[in-house]
Amino acid sequence: MVRQESPEEDRVFHDINDFIQRWIPGFRAEGRTCPTIVSGCTGNQHRWVYLVEQLHRNMARPGRRIPCQNREPA
Repeated sequence: MVRQESPEEDRVFHDINDFIQRWIPGFRAEGRTCPTIVSGCTGNQHRWVYLVEQLHRNMARPGRRIPCQNREPA
């Protein structure tokens, strides 16, 4: 089943993705090789798990290792 985002979830995704895309190059330029992005939720609807998996897919590039760990799958 494909999860459909609400307008709010879509906006959160784009806001966080834009933030990450804006700041990661600066981290690399400073020699930081392992920035960590953490999120969490308590609503038991797995929205943040889904969001993080979408961000992970969006950041994936050939030759770039980006681990993604979740305690529970979406």
